[in-house]
Amino acid sequence: MLGGESLRLPGFVPAVTGTGPLDRMIWPHLPRVAPLGVLVSAPSFFLVNHEPMPLPPRLWIDGGSFGVFAHGGAWHANPDGTADLRLAYGDRTVEVTCGVLLALQQRHAAVGFTLDIPVPAGCDREEAGRRLRASVENARYAALHRGCCAFLLYGSLPLVDDPEATLAALDDLLSLPIDGIALGGVAGRRDAWDFCLDVVRRIRSRIGRLPLHVFGVGAFDRVRQIQEAGADTVDSSAPLRAALDGRLTGSPGLGMEDPSPVERMHLALTNIARLSCAPLGLESTAFLLGGRIARLTRSEDEEVQNP
Repeated sequence: MLGGESLRLPGFVPAVTGTGPLDRMIWPHLPRVAPLGVLVSAPSFFLVNHEPMPLPPRLWIDGGSFGVFAHGGAWHANPDGTADLRLAYGDRTVEVTCGVLLALQQRHAAVGFTLDIPVPAGCDREEAGRRLRASVENARYAALHRGCCAFLLYGSLPLVDDPEATLAALDDLLSLPIDGIALGGVAGRRDAWDFCLDVVRRIRSRIGRLPLHVFGVGAFDRVRQIQEAGADTVDSSAPLRAALDGRLTGSPGLGMEDPSPVERMHLALTNIARLSCAPLGLESTAFLLGGRIARLTRSEDEEVQNP
């Protein structure tokens, strides 16, 4: 149930920054192709300067942890065991705290994710443990301070190289009053895909029927594989990146050479609809059959380009 309405799972949620031209073009049309809603990161959508956009009825909000790898940044431990993120956006540093994130989710979210502290592949075991413990304490803070707001709260954990450490932290999360579990860090381990699938299977066997979300999976085949492993929902900005490059998701090698801005918009919506298994309307069908989709002259492997 999401917003009082039953929705079919498993499903895909597009991740949109809300700041780029393509984001703004597709924004009014997203409810047609993304029935579960749209995921935004609190720092890029709410805290970095941009022109505000109307909020969709189903907004998923995370803390932007992947931005540490995408844009640069660091984490800072607090005396109470929680931790903050300090993310770099150009010349500006944005601080994301448990309190700031929770306040935004209480005001705007249908689904909110607690602030996980990302762990890069190959991270020192002790450092990975500190980040896991901080992620658990961040989830504890949100669970105990969420109040009576109706949004769904997912406890978020980073994937670490030691699956037993991840599962031990998961047991701590399961003692909290949360509505689901979220796993980050898969996007940074695309070369260890079998390992990621195994961890997801083990998490699924541990949490029973509790919903499981996995961040950062957008390649067509991998979305299906990780859903078969036990993920109920996944998110990614990959459909938009593919559209910017003229590529059609789910059909490697097919797309448009030098697409116009409007064609990129149609490609992005079609890509999202394919991952969401949303029905395409007549306009999109005509677009696909309009003769512009063809074999691209450049050779690219979608599975490698989009985790």
